[in-house]
Amino acid sequence: MWVRSLVVCLLFSFGGTATLSAQGEMQIRGEPPHPAVAMIMGNRWAIFLEGRIDSAAGERLKGYLETKRVPRRSDLYIHSPGGSVLGGMELGRVIREYELSVSVSRFKKGGSSEYRPFSLLPGECYSACTLAFVGGKFRFLNEDSTFGVHQFAFRNNAEADVGVAQVTSAMIVAYLRSMDIDVDFFRMSTVAKPSDMFMPPIETLKKLNVVNGGVERPKWTIESSGDGLYLKAERDSIYGHQKILLYCPPKSPIFLHMIYEAQGRDKELMNFPAHTVVIGDRTYRQKPVHKEIQNGYFNAIYSLSRAQAESLRSARSVGAMVQGSYEAPMFLGIDDMPVTEPKRMLGLLNSCRTQ
Repeated sequence: MWVRSLVVCLLFSFGGTATLSAQGEMQIRGEPPHPAVAMIMGNRWAIFLEGRIDSAAGERLKGYLETKRVPRRSDLYIHSPGGSVLGGMELGRVIREYELSVSVSRFKKGGSSEYRPFSLLPGECYSACTLAFVGGKFRFLNEDSTFGVHQFAFRNNAEADVGVAQVTSAMIVAYLRSMDIDVDFFRMSTVAKPSDMFMPPIETLKKLNVVNGGVERPKWTIESSGDGLYLKAERDSIYGHQKILLYCPPKSPIFLHMIYEAQGRDKELMNFPAHTVVIGDRTYRQKPVHKEIQNGYFNAIYSLSRAQAESLRSARSVGAMVQGSYEAPMFLGIDDMPVTEPKRMLGLLNSCRTQ
């Protein structure tokens, strides 16, 4: 995967297209949100990367994001056959630095309305492109797009390439770990020879955290306060930052404390009457003992019954939802925070039982 060239195309105006091109470099297109919908949908841009990845692709993307003042957490769409391994990792680091969400898609001029002058076509992401892809904070792959890996290769089969290959492999593994990707993703690339391509099933990519569907893996920790120990789960998502706390003050039941960004829905969260606690595949209609908006976050606290607390022992997920009615098709909240540290859950529950 030696360096090949690409074309830079910067599309930056609302009413028309302005283009800058440098033959032999990766294409970069930017679409800011239409002012008429930005107040509702937010200020996220759509950034398109197309072409082979060269060693300077990350530097050019960073320069474009800075020059155009593209907001963090914007959406990036990539379509690439691969290219430079080191260039792919550097591009991924820039993507993560700006907290961009990444999908495998291609740009097509012309959209469904004047407010969206483009549409998305299925894309391809192969080889070094997959390293850039995992730099996305949130990572999506639709069923019509393709995603493939294989062994990296060198121009010459020189003996010195063996040492370079070992160093490069170590760099890739360290990079994947820094992006919270299971290193089995790298081992999987050895299945196919450099001249072939392996297309991992979407379920495998989800299991390895290569594709996360807009939700990061939660971090479960045991922490302490003046009232004792509590178990905290925390993650980021396209729906905002989310936390769950489980604690049991002395001679009290276990409390489930939900915290998540209100995202401008303060009135709905405070006024919606239908609250549901979710423990595994079980749901419980339950009123909160306390709720408030604090610093832009909605807080709701639920007192769990003994049976509910016991069901936490085997639960694979936990959460709570808020709705306008129990029959409403939409909800606000967290319905499935995965319990990725069951031993810590059991430790808290056993501690609560002895009080």
